[in-house]
Parts: sequence; structure tokens; C-alpha cells
Amino acid sequence: MTPLIFVYDGILPDYCFYSLDLAIKYSNKKIILLATKDNKKIPKNIDCYFIEDFYEEKLSKKIKLLNQHEKFWNGFWVKTIERFFILESFCKKYNFNSFFHAELDNLIFDIESLDKKLDRIGRKFFFTKDRPHRGLAGLIYINSTNILTDFCNFVLENLKENFLNDMELLGKFSNSHSEKCIILPNELDAFQTDKILFNAIDISTIDGIFDGARIGTFLFGVDPRISKGPVFNRIQPKGDDNKTNFNYNNLLFYFSSFKKEFIIKDKKTNKSFKIFNLHIHSKLFKKLSDEKKFILILN
Repeated sequence: MTPLIFVYDGILPDYCFYSLDLAIKYSNKKIILLATKDNKKIPKNIDCYFIEDFYEEKLSKKIKLLNQHEKFWNGFWVKTIERFFILESFCKKYNFNSFFHAELDNLIFDIESLDKKLDRIGRKFFFTKDRPHRGLAGLIYINSTNILTDFCNFVLENLKENFLNDMELLGKFSNSHSEKCIILPNELDAFQTDKILFNAIDISTIDGIFDGARIGTFLFGVDPRISKGPVFNRIQPKGDDNKTNFNYNNLLFYFSSFKKEFIIKDKKTNKSFKIFNLHIHSKLFKKLSDEKKFILILN
């Protein structure tokens, strides 16, 4: 079975235990966590591999970093890039040729047969985009470790002089190596008539869409470390986060724990689609693990 892999370099945050429980419950995939040995508490019912057993590099020593990049949230921006190098080393060490990878603040629904649908397209790096020059790795699929290696080499080459974050690097890689990437559809591809020209694959190919960040943020708010106050939801994205002025208040949301699926419907067009992930930027997984509270927030 193609696994769903999570990566965390550092002490696991409290929300991750709820996040992984939900992934076990809804994703229909084998769950693997790559974590460091300084964690005394490891989530149950998953396969855990220690990063130190297969990865010895330090990306920060190989790239040009500004002080703010290195110190922000304990090296957050560097770690979001380094996870791809950790994944590459893990796949080579333990002979994994294909895998899903999700960020820990993503809620993953049923992806049991998604890899088979993506495999029919070819051996590629699959992710979604929300801007022409920005890729998003909340939930990705890779079925070519060679392409993952190509991306890691691309990262090293591009970070020799200037720092780009992981989203900018994914966007740049997809634009300069389009033959190696497949852009996965999101809500804009599903419901907006004037397409945003990211050349995403047709939704019918995979019977669903992906959340880069905006749907989960709309439903459950932003990270309180950013808002520095109470978390509010149902706030319409503006500016660079919604250059096409898509109205998220026109969307209806339906969740079935029995089917392990989440449906989004547009009130204007009456179109509806499954979504494979929600980016829970606010990290409210403890609340969402209570199904009644989850439904209450949706409504």
C-alpha cells in the first residue's frame, strides 16, 4: 500500500497527535511519521522512523540564509524545505518508490484509490498551486524518487545566492520543469469560470480537488501565532490570497464520517466535488477530533 508520510523535525506539537489520529481514521492509508529521537512521546498506531537513522545532512549549512529566515519560528522556513531532503533519504534507505506526503496541519480524507488514478497519468511530482509562482505541499503525491532528487538538486542550485521558501521553490520548479510536475485542481479550478491558467489536470481524472490553504483557513481560521488573538473563521480571503476575488461564502460544506469524505458545493453553479484535504492553518485538531464540534463549526 502506498503510504501517507508526515515529517516533523523537532519536538512534536500537541495538535499532531490529534491530526495523526484523524489521518488514521479517514485517509484509508498506512501512516508513517518521520520524527527526531528527542521525542519522548510517539503517536500510537503508526509506523515511526527516526530521522537520525537515515539523514545526517543539515540544509542550513548548504544554502544562503538571512538571519530572519534562520530564527523565524525556530527555523520554520528552512525545515519546510529540508523535509524534501528527509523524504528523499528515507525513500532511498527503505526502498519506497511512491508515497503521499502531508503537512501535519492538514486533515486528510479518503485517498485509498487516489494513487492509482494519479499513476495512470505518469511518474511525476503532483501538487496544487494558488498563484502562478507558488506551489503548495499540504498534500502531495510523488511516484518517482528520481524527480524528488531532481527537485532537491534544484533547491540547492536556487538557494546558492538568495532565499526562496518552499512554496516559491515548488512554483519555480513547476514552471521551469513542467514535464516533471502535474498541477492538481483546487476550488478555483472547480467553481470559477475564468480559469487561473495553472494548467491543472481535469477534476474528472481524479474525482476530487485539493485545498492549498484557503478553504481550511476560511472554515477554521488562521494560526493564532499569526493573528495574535482569538481565531475567527468565515473571513473572506482578500488581496494576494484571493486575486481572482472568488467568493468563499457561496460554498456549502458536507462531511460524512461514514464515507470518510468531505464535499464542497457551490451555491451559484450547483456543482459539487470531493476534497481530499483541508489545510487547518489554525491547528484546531483537538476540537475537530470531536465530530459534533466539527459539524457545528461547519454549520
